[in-house]
Amino acid sequence: MEASPFFTPGFIVPTALGLIGFVAWLIRLESKVNTGEKGMIKIEQAVEDSWEVLEKHRSNENVHFNQRLAQEVERRQTDRMDRMQVDITEIKTMVKELKATTR
Repeated sequence: MEASPFFTPGFIVPTALGLIGFVAWLIRLESKVNTGEKGMIKIEQAVEDSWEVLEKHRSNENVHFNQRLAQEVERRQTDRMDRMQVDITEIKTMVKELKATTR
């Protein structure tokens, strides 16, 4: 009876090393997956916190109302100052014309 070629050290040692390497690779892969899952949980929590802050900001309409009101007031004051500048220029022109006609 012949000896099986599978029981020789030339086959057993490389096969055992291959299996050990494969198991080590699977363990490494699982640790990478676990690390990725933990990272995703942290990212999801950060996104959820950001959404909560955004929703709180959206619900605070006084902030936006005050900003709109301040912009409107600023625009009206600018228009008023522009009109006053035009009026002052016209008054100066009228005063110069009066001085020129009275001389």
